[in-house]
Amino acid sequence: MKRTLLTLTLAAALCLPALFAQKSAAEEPIVLTFNLGMPPIHQRWVNAIKPWCDELEKRSNGRIKIEPYFANALGKRSDAMDSVRTGIADLAEAPFSSNPGAFPFHSQIFSAANPSMALGNAYEMLSDFYKAHPEVLKKEIKGVKLMFIHAYPVGDCVMTKSAPILKLDDIKGKKLGFEGGGLRFETMQALGASVVGMNMSDLYQAMQGGIIDGIVMDFDPLISRRYGEEVKHVTLLNITGTAFYVVMNQERYDSLPDDLKAIVDDMSQNYGPNLLEKFWAENVYGSLDKWIKEMGGTVYVLSDEDYARADKLAAVPAQAWFKSLDKAGYRGAELEKTFHQLEAKYFTPWRQSEAYRYVKQQ
Repeated sequence: MKRTLLTLTLAAALCLPALFAQKSAAEEPIVLTFNLGMPPIHQRWVNAIKPWCDELEKRSNGRIKIEPYFANALGKRSDAMDSVRTGIADLAEAPFSSNPGAFPFHSQIFSAANPSMALGNAYEMLSDFYKAHPEVLKKEIKGVKLMFIHAYPVGDCVMTKSAPILKLDDIKGKKLGFEGGGLRFETMQALGASVVGMNMSDLYQAMQGGIIDGIVMDFDPLISRRYGEEVKHVTLLNITGTAFYVVMNQERYDSLPDDLKAIVDDMSQNYGPNLLEKFWAENVYGSLDKWIKEMGGTVYVLSDEDYARADKLAAVPAQAWFKSLDKAGYRGAELEKTFHQLEAKYFTPWRQSEAYRYVKQQ
């Protein structure tokens, strides 16, 4: 009996390490690395992307853990999607405009909008566009799992340091700096501006030093990058907009248990887009309001006649851009037709937009 008891005791002792190892392995979370171009203090991280990550961890009961890498630590912002495709990162978020060569449609599409219109619900507009032209997604988002796309709801406007833009002719000869190129540059040139391309980080000093007269930007950097210390005038004239992607490594997604896949899918299809839509609405107008109240900024609109003339001038490079998409394998004329149909549905004339109330309070 003693021998039998000893044997059982030894057997149990030998099994214990294996049992503890199995338990430990089962409790180990699935760590997903997240490639981000922004710093950890950026409003989009603090108030939108981080809450999305936190909610994903919560819904998975801690079985998924997000490990963010900030400020291009896993690679340049322009290579963010490639970093996911090749497995350097599990997740990434970046603007399509950071790599126009890889995303000829998404990086430029909002630059084709009429200057007289606020972008409105740009995300829903894109969603309808994909229904009509699914090839757009297939061509530009390959080899990764698309989580969701988000876009800000106003557009980049003309901002000046000293003399305000009160009529369209006031733009002529103004040295306006902004990041990027392509259609947005051509639109500004068509409107008569002297375009100065530079990195976003250089715009503040360029204004401060008098190298440029102003910038073309959305409202957020007025506060987040303190551009509002130099910018004193904003004219509601849409030049471009920006869409962002959030993607996941396809193999990493496929390896998840089915219940976690379901959570990731719901977080992507519903929670993520709704969270970012709310963030953009609050952030964009919150920044504009704060700039007006704390930095003494003023907002202007143009006359109906000037808006009509701006639309006509901007249509020339926009039409040429849609035609150029044929070379990228798209049917440019069909994309142009659909875009203007959806523009009329989702975009809003400035005097009917949320931004206009900031003009009237001056």
